[in-house]
Amino acid sequence: MWLCAAPAFAQPPTPRASYENLIGLYRKGAFERAVSELRFVSVADIDEQVMTDWARVARREERRDDLAAALMLHSEVLFEEAASDPVRLRSNVAVRKHNQVLDAIHQQLRGYSRNTPILRTWYLLWEAFRQGFSMSGNVPLSDHLDEGLSAFPEDADMLLTAGARHELIWWGVAQNPQRDPDGNSRAAQGSLNEARRYLRKSVDANPKAIEARIRLGRVLMLLGDLDAAGEQLTANSQSGQPAFEYLRLLFLGDLRERQNDPAGAMVAYEEAIGLTPSPQSARLAAAQVSHGMGRRSDAARIATQAMNTKRDENDPWWGYQRGQWWRIGYYMKVGRGLVVNAKGSTR
Repeated sequence: MWLCAAPAFAQPPTPRASYENLIGLYRKGAFERAVSELRFVSVADIDEQVMTDWARVARREERRDDLAAALMLHSEVLFEEAASDPVRLRSNVAVRKHNQVLDAIHQQLRGYSRNTPILRTWYLLWEAFRQGFSMSGNVPLSDHLDEGLSAFPEDADMLLTAGARHELIWWGVAQNPQRDPDGNSRAAQGSLNEARRYLRKSVDANPKAIEARIRLGRVLMLLGDLDAAGEQLTANSQSGQPAFEYLRLLFLGDLRERQNDPAGAMVAYEEAIGLTPSPQSARLAAAQVSHGMGRRSDAARIATQAMNTKRDENDPWWGYQRGQWWRIGYYMKVGRGLVVNAKGSTR
C-alpha cells in the first residue's frame, strides 16, 4: 500500500519515495508507464493527504517543474479512468480522488505564478476534457475555467474555450427549441449571449482563428442576428480544412434557410456533402429542404443515403457538439512537451 500514510513507527516513508519515482518517470518522457503504474494502484491504497502533503513540500522546496509533472500525470490518470467507464463517471472513486489531488497540486503550482505556459496548457486541456463529458449533464469535476480566464484574459484559445462552454450550456437546456419543437425560444438566452461575448473577443484576439469565427457565426444566427452571422460564415471563415469547411457550410445552409433562401441553402449543403465521407447532418438538412421545395423523390433519396452512414465514420457535427473535446490530444502533447523540456531539478 505504497500510497498510504506510513505509521509513526515505520522506517522513512516509502510512499513519498515511490511517488517521487513516478514523477521522475513522467518528467523523463515515460508517460504511459508512469500513468499505468499510478492508475493501477488500488483505489483503497490511494491516500490523497500523502500526495497533498507532497505538493506542499514540493512548493516549499521550489520544485515547480515537479509540480507541473504531477499535474499532468494525475490528469492523464483521471482521463483514462473516465474513458474506461464514462457512464458511471460520478460514482468512480478513483476519478474523485485524483480530482482532489489535482486541486491541491494546482493550488501549489499557481502559487508560483498565475500565467505560466504549463498552467495555460493545463487549463485548456482540463476544460476540453470537461466539455467532452458535458452532454451527460454537470460534470463532477473541479471547474478551473474562471481561473484560466483570469490568468489569460486576452488569450484567443482561452476565450474560444469559454465561448464553446456557454454554447454547450445553451445546447443542454431541456427546453431548447433546437431539440424540442415545443421548447421556449428564450431558454438559456443568457448562455448564448455569453457565448457571443467570448467568441467575439476570441476573434478580435486572433482574426485568423477559424473555429472561433465559425462558432461565432452560429451563435449570432441562433440569436437572430442573421446579417452579422453571414459576415462570419462567408469569406473570412474559409480555411481549406475539410472539417471546418463542412461545419461552416452546414451553418451557412441553416442561415440561408432562415433567410427564406432554400436554393442558397441547397448549394451550401451540397457543397458540404462533398467534403467528408460521412455528411449525415448535411444530407438530412438537404433532404428537408428538398422536401420543402416539393422535390419528394430527391428528399427520399438523400435521406436514405444519410441513414446508410457507416458506424466507423464521423460527421464533424458530432464532434462539434462536444465543444473543445477534439483538441484534447493536441493539448496533451503540448503539456507533455513542456514537462519534458523543463530544466528544473527533481529528486
